[in-house]
Parts: sequence; structure tokens; C-alpha cells
Amino acid sequence: VISVTSTCGGAGKTSFSLILARLLQQKRKRKVLIISMSLLYDIGKYFVHDNEHPCRTLNEYLYHLFAGEAPENSLSLYIMKDRFGVSSFCLPDGVSELPGLERTEMERFIDSLSRSEQFDTLILDLDNSVSEVTAMIAERSEIMFVLSPYGEDTEKVTGRWCTHILDQCLEGPGTMRIVVNEEGKEEDRLRFDTNLDRKEGYGSRMKSFSVPYDPHSFFVSDGACQISMTGSFAAAIDSIIKEVISFA
Repeated sequence: VISVTSTCGGAGKTSFSLILARLLQQKRKRKVLIISMSLLYDIGKYFVHDNEHPCRTLNEYLYHLFAGEAPENSLSLYIMKDRFGVSSFCLPDGVSELPGLERTEMERFIDSLSRSEQFDTLILDLDNSVSEVTAMIAERSEIMFVLSPYGEDTEKVTGRWCTHILDQCLEGPGTMRIVVNEEGKEEDRLRFDTNLDRKEGYGSRMKSFSVPYDPHSFFVSDGACQISMTGSFAAAIDSIIKEVISFA
């Protein structure tokens, strides 16, 4: 399990999660399922499914799971893919029920996906809530990326957020990495903390990845937002994969 969250609004969280998933799928040959915790499941806009074969939704998966069934045995019926082969759940009808799950329910959901053995990596695209569910996901994650815009104040907020999550963990959490991200602006920098502890100040211990301004990394095609797999944004995330994800 890999989780991605942001402490200050969007901060490029969804684009980071998506490029991370695509790079693991394409360059590391891992089968990846990306799961959005958004109420409106916003990551689904990057995916398509075969209209000739109706796709069951994430909410239906949750219904069957908590009814005592084993929807993981037919997981392919709930899945759609993007053009790079990354999988995601079909769009829920209306509001997604996933963000409303309690800790034990979320554990059952992750355990169910693990039992399917269809994917090598699960990427959870989280909101920025400080909750026992987020803490549980931190425990289950081999690595958790915490995105924050650059700046002294936002770094302090990120430090406090991480401390709150660590305090709620019942067991030892997986590895956490702070990623400071200013995508789409000149003199971009993408960097992450290599030695996270409970202090609020991170600046002196940040390892920096330079991301030159690249107007082609984010563009609109056929009326939809797209992210380049060959732009500097993807290249920076690829560098992070090489640095911190040992199984890749």
C-alpha cells in the first residue's frame, strides 16, 4: 500500500498520485490500483471502461463487502483503466461512500483488495483529514507521501499534521515522506524530507529535486486536463520512486 495526501488543499495530490501510479505500472511493470478518497471520486475522470460491458461501481463493491459477500472474487467487474494500464474503481453513482467508512470498515476494504491478489500495489489518494482512518492507512502503507506547498508556514502545518497522525497510530506507521510541491510555476521545486521525526521544522533536512518550469507537463486535450508522462513533473516523481520506493 502507498498513500498520498496533502495538508494544504489540493497541492497537486491527484496529479502526483496518478503519475506515480502510471510510472509504477509502465516502468516498473507493477499492476497498480489507484483509489480516490474524494467524495466525488475525482480521479475517475482519467479512466474509461468498456461501455459494452456495464461496470459495477465502488459503492456497489462496498455494499456487497459489508453484506458478507466476497466482491474481490469478481473485482474485474468493478474496474476501469486509463490508457497506461492503471486501474481504478468505476465511478460511484453520485457521492462515494468510501470517505465515510470507519477504521474497521476501511481495514476490511483494504484486506478485501489484498485478498484478490490482482494488484501488486494499491495507491490511496487521501483527503487531508486528521482521523483514525488516516492513521490506520499510515500504519498499513509501506510509504506515505505527504504533499505540502513550499513555505515556512505550510511546512509547520505539515509538521503538526504528521505529528497528529503519528500520535493516533496504534502500531508503528510505515515510512512517511514530506513532498514540497510547486507544480506549474517557474523555478519549481519538488523535494521531500528524508528523515521525518516529530519536529515542526523541516527546512534544514529537506532533500531537493529540481523541477524546471515545464508548460507541457499540464495541458488540455479534447476538453480534458492531461498530464504529460514525458514532462519534468513526471521525471521528478520518477526520481522519487528510485530514491524511496525500494520494491520498485
